[in-house]
Amino acid sequence: MSRFRLVNRCWHSAQKAAWIFMVFFSVACFSLQAARVEVMFKNDQTTHKSNEIASNMLKVVNGSDKKLNFYLGLNVPAGWSSTKSGDLLYQLEAGDSLFIPLKLMFKGREEGNMNNLITASLLSASNRVQFASANWYLQVESVSNWVANTDKKEAFFINNSDTTDFNLSVHNTGNATEWFSVKLSTNLRLLTYFRLKMEEVPALFNFSLPPGTDTLFQFVVKTKEVRESSYQNQNSRGQNNHAGESYPLKVQVQTQHKDKSPDKTWKTTIDFKRQTNEVQFNAYSRMV
Repeated sequence: MSRFRLVNRCWHSAQKAAWIFMVFFSVACFSLQAARVEVMFKNDQTTHKSNEIASNMLKVVNGSDKKLNFYLGLNVPAGWSSTKSGDLLYQLEAGDSLFIPLKLMFKGREEGNMNNLITASLLSASNRVQFASANWYLQVESVSNWVANTDKKEAFFINNSDTTDFNLSVHNTGNATEWFSVKLSTNLRLLTYFRLKMEEVPALFNFSLPPGTDTLFQFVVKTKEVRESSYQNQNSRGQNNHAGESYPLKVQVQTQHKDKSPDKTWKTTIDFKRQTNEVQFNAYSRMV
């Protein structure tokens, strides 16, 4: 009985060894065959616009002595799509070559100024195992486009108040992240603060906006007393008060591009006004 078990164990061991040998032999033959397969893109680096379809040509050369059956797998960024189906089986005779056109559609307008890696993989028809691949580096052209606006062109200090406000909005309608600088040139009689923190606004500050986003800056403006010039007399001060007070504030928004593309600048002026409380109806003794 023990002799039978020993023979049976030896038989199973021999079967296992033969199976392992066949697996390794098949893998070695498959690797040798795969090593003779060449795959490459016609253009390994391309640049495209965000509103067009990216196209390229994939070349497959079967340098082995056997017919090649494979599927094509594409690794593209999330949200992108390809016109090629992954379930299409390709057949390539030994010593022959094949050209496969590829077309990619972008997900939207958020890919500007980015390098994207596209990988095309040849997958075996039996178990979908990759045995060859090629890379395609695709860049989408950056499109700088944005708008800025203020909610007022004139602002008034009402009922003897020394405080008023205004808002600045910026919207990035391009396809890449934009860096901006905001410059406020204020009159000596004005102080400008951020509304939320009530911190004084510096003369220049920076911010960035991803594509397709916008931001809103809320400002509070206060007046401050400035010593009158010595050459002004009482009469001239009275005339200025009669005419009312007006203090301009200049707002400038400008892009900051790191490349050589030109920077865009947007400018506007807001007039802050205070109307006098006294009005002289008749400065003369006769009827007017």
